[in-house]
Amino acid sequence: LPPPMSLMSDRDFAGYGGPGQRDFGSHGELGKSRDLILSYKAGKSLEDALEAESRALDGVKVTIHGMRERIQAGVQKIHRDEQHLRREHEKLDEDREDVRAREMDIARLREELAAIQQQGCFSCCTRPQVALDVTFPP
Repeated sequence: LPPPMSLMSDRDFAGYGGPGQRDFGSHGELGKSRDLILSYKAGKSLEDALEAESRALDGVKVTIHGMRERIQAGVQKIHRDEQHLRREHEKLDEDREDVRAREMDIARLREELAAIQQQGCFSCCTRPQVALDVTFPP
């Protein structure tokens, strides 16, 4: 059997201290860990970008939730205002009906007054229609 083929070359392992790189430098094993830190830092920028995007999305979520709460409060206020307006319209209709009734009473009273005024000035002050059976002595 042939050995398994790797899709990675020696160059790909260079940052991880693979077969093509054995530089310990003057610090021994520290050179190897330094290469690992450098490769970590290369992925670190992507991780930082993802974390920043996640924080930004969390901020958007908070903003959207706040907007939703304000919209719901606004809708509830609109419903309360509509109910108040309905009550005010009903009251206004009742008041209009009351005004119409009073106007009819005023018109009736004016007609009665006009009829009385046609009879004369003292038409309401007429003599009583009682026959007197009193005889006076001579």
